[in-house]
Amino acid sequence: MVQGLVTGSDVVQGGSRRTIYSAQIEYEYQVAADILIGDQYSYMKWNTSGKTSAEQIVAKHPVGSFVDVYYDPLKPEKSVLSMSYWDLPWLFFVLLPVFHLVALISIMGIIDKKDPDNNQTKIA
Repeated sequence: MVQGLVTGSDVVQGGSRRTIYSAQIEYEYQVAADILIGDQYSYMKWNTSGKTSAEQIVAKHPVGSFVDVYYDPLKPEKSVLSMSYWDLPWLFFVLLPVFHLVALISIMGIIDKKDPDNNQTKIA
């Protein structure tokens, strides 16, 4: 992690079917002798249908303020400002076991117990 300087901070409006908002934060940071520019707020692409959430992030990062910049030591040009737990794809890791469980139960429902007459597995 290094200190960076916010050079741009704005709420961006977009979306084709419905209006979505995102916080666009641009910053400069230095790794060794290289001055780098970043604009990634978090690991996940962050959009919201509520403008207030984006405005709150922009308010916390005004132009000229200093921020903590987290970067990949192997690829210093890749950086983010937020390392929050909620920015990670936690939903994927929570839901994946649930989907596996549902699939297993479905398969178990298709294959019936062994037929006692011929001791073979019977497909329902």
